[in-house]
Amino acid sequence: MNRRFVSLIGAAALASGVLLAQESAAPDPARHSAGPAAAQQHLQKLSEKLNLTPDQQTQAKAIFRDAMEQSRPIRQQMAQDRKALLKAVQSGASQSEIDQLAAKVGPLASQLAVIRTESFAKFYSILTPEQRSQMNQRAGRHMNHAQAPSGD
Repeated sequence: MNRRFVSLIGAAALASGVLLAQESAAPDPARHSAGPAAAQQHLQKLSEKLNLTPDQQTQAKAIFRDAMEQSRPIRQQMAQDRKALLKAVQSGASQSEIDQLAAKVGPLASQLAVIRTESFAKFYSILTPEQRSQMNQRAGRHMNHAQAPSGD
């Protein structure tokens, strides 16, 4: 059961990670402009691979759009905190200052993980049993790839 949960979390990253990146937390304008197109393309590929119905596609778009909106302020705060952390490192800040700044990023990453997982759970609930099986297989392949030894 625990292994299945880990696979579902991996699938959550697959299904919603790119979709939530529609608005990049990084200030890079080139990356920002590519976000919505990449998210749309990812949803289209997912729709094709799972053979989503038009109704499912509409629901999926709404689910991931809501998650993106919910995550926007968190991603913006994370970007600010990462910039502050970089500036601290570059200016030779003390280890305790760096630790304090870094400690702000962790809870934000956790909040993003919750939003992504909840959005995936909503997405997963609209799938048919066959589509869920396909999604589980994709998640399993993703997790196996992610866990492969790096050869170091």
